[in-house]
Amino acid sequence: MNELGISNLVKLTEEQRRRKYSRQLSIVSFVSMGLFLVLLIIGFAAENMRECGSRQALEAAVCVNCADSACMSCMGNSNECKQCEIGYVLSP
Repeated sequence: MNELGISNLVKLTEEQRRRKYSRQLSIVSFVSMGLFLVLLIIGFAAENMRECGSRQALEAAVCVNCADSACMSCMGNSNECKQCEIGYVLSP
């Protein structure tokens, strides 16, 4: 380090380094974890607000068209029709 013109560096022992940097690193880790939790909560809240258009169902976070072309509403499962077009009837 003397070659670079840095002469006031002091070699610290392992214990001294732990004391010097442990508090800073602990704060950084708690702040990082807090930000992660905030982002996770926002993600879960945004998922509940997702809605698909008519004739679509939300499956695995993707809007999928209903399997039957005469189906008006297939919420939750694209293979299961909840409401048919006028002139069609749900079969048991």
